[in-house]
Amino acid sequence: MNSSTFSEGIALTLSQWSALQLAIQNQWGGADSLQKSGQLMAELFSFFSSSRVPLCIDDLENLLYENMVLSFNTDIEDGSIEEVAEGLMIMYEECVQGNYESIEKLRKSRYGVKNLSNRPGISTSAAAIRQRRLRSLVFPFDVMILPLFIYCIE
Repeated sequence: MNSSTFSEGIALTLSQWSALQLAIQNQWGGADSLQKSGQLMAELFSFFSSSRVPLCIDDLENLLYENMVLSFNTDIEDGSIEEVAEGLMIMYEECVQGNYESIEKLRKSRYGVKNLSNRPGISTSAAAIRQRRLRSLVFPFDVMILPLFIYCIE
């Protein structure tokens, strides 16, 4: 597995997670909210790269939930934690098999899709967001993707 591509996939996934982007933009985690998002990326990469036992999606959901509560003072109950965790698990499994299609889709949605949130008739309510799949999410927030990882996964 290409660890730099996988870490890019984690960063792209988090950059499209509306709850995290709101927390960063509004500095719910304080003035260092952007740095805290970088720490979350590092924790996620570590979760996938250092585990020697089969990965459990419940553990990943707990990691995301606890990080949002402790780092950003944000209790997420819109179902997005489960969507993000599922997307990350699928992406990891694909990357282990040498398939980077889900990351390519994230790249395209990040750079090739226009901002839809400001158009009339496009709903950004929590209920509407909850119904969308991770791969089709488009949010108006730009976040710097920090090059945080250069690790090897065995």
